[in-house]
Amino acid sequence: MKKYIYTFACFAVAILVSRHVVSDLKQEERIWALEQQIVTLGRERVGHDNVKEEYIHDDRTESQQMTASINRGKRQRDNRTQKETKKTFDTLKFATPILLELNIVDSATLTKIPGIGAKSASMIIRYREQLGGYVTPYQIGEKLVWESAQEKMDEWCRLWLKADTGMIRKLNVNSAGFKDILRHPYISYEQTKALVNYRDKHRRISGLEVLNMLEEFDKNDIERLTPYLSF
Repeated sequence: MKKYIYTFACFAVAILVSRHVVSDLKQEERIWALEQQIVTLGRERVGHDNVKEEYIHDDRTESQQMTASINRGKRQRDNRTQKETKKTFDTLKFATPILLELNIVDSATLTKIPGIGAKSASMIIRYREQLGGYVTPYQIGEKLVWESAQEKMDEWCRLWLKADTGMIRKLNVNSAGFKDILRHPYISYEQTKALVNYRDKHRRISGLEVLNMLEEFDKNDIERLTPYLSF
């Protein structure tokens, strides 16, 4: 009897141990399977991130290429526009010299002279108004002082421009105010003061001989002012 009991006890213990071992093995299998799933998911995630980064990179590259293409197109259009503008502008220039009256010509006509642009033409007209008119075309050189203009000055003045002194608007020094006299390009502040003081003291300035009496005026001043003053 004791023998049977001992045998049954051993068998029961064996069953319990085997179940425990099997349970541990299954648990380990589950753990291993779970670890494999985690590894797989990690790889998929990394792959997804790589694809995403590659997509973003490619997207940025495409955007940059598009921007570069747009910029190239804009530069090409600008170059074409500049060439067309220059071609159109060149066709508006006079082909052969024609004498223009400098004391009545407008700025648009001046720009038709080869070498004279809109800025130069505007300065020529403005200086004419300040002077009261040109005595000689070479006076534009007093305003267009840069080298490129000076190089073309002789050609402009010989072939394209003339000045009729009969069109000059003279400055009456007996009726003009202080500011009107000072505004003339050939009369300085000190010279204006001398003229006005003499006029106030003697009631009027009789003629150019008065300027000879004033130390503020030298021979050159009087010579270039002669066409512009009236008394």
